[in-house]
Amino acid sequence: MRLHRVIVIGTLLLGQLCSWAQDGRIILTLEDVPVSEALKSIRQQAEIPLAYDARGLKRIIVSGELVTDDVEVALRFVLKDTPFTFEARGGTYLILPDFSPPEPEGKLRRDITVIGQVLDAESRTPLPFAGLSIRDMSQGVTSGLDGRFFYDGIPVDTMELCVSYLGYRSVCRSLRGIPEDGRLTFMMERNSTF
Repeated sequence: MRLHRVIVIGTLLLGQLCSWAQDGRIILTLEDVPVSEALKSIRQQAEIPLAYDARGLKRIIVSGELVTDDVEVALRFVLKDTPFTFEARGGTYLILPDFSPPEPEGKLRRDITVIGQVLDAESRTPLPFAGLSIRDMSQGVTSGLDGRFFYDGIPVDTMELCVSYLGYRSVCRSLRGIPEDGRLTFMMERNSTF
């Protein structure tokens, strides 16, 4: 009799979970989960095309609960308080760096945030997955599929930001005197030895 109750309760719970999925609801119960995993859950539950670079999103942790039938509400919920936003293009949701200027945190600026794009100098086409790093440091970031990048937490005393891309000449730019909004465009020239 006890086993019968467990099976009935389990069947009822499973039926309720299935009806949520059939209703198009997105149910998120997140406790210290990487943003990449939360986005994967949204993609599976809503059955939508969702494109993002999971490497940068694995380091960002999200927590909270949400039940919604709106994909964009779910995406805003997961991406709030992160340096990312989303955009719908041709039926696919793209997760992109948020290029809105950071909120000022007082007069003293301790870290720099640099946002921008890496482009081919001749064709002006984006260069995806270009490597950006602070000179003489081992860590860095990569540009996204559209050549855009977001580099946060750069120490204020940093002198140069360097970009490298296979088949192109590396470019280093001084961070002294960058625009207040931190926007930079790197124009990469093809390496003539290739």
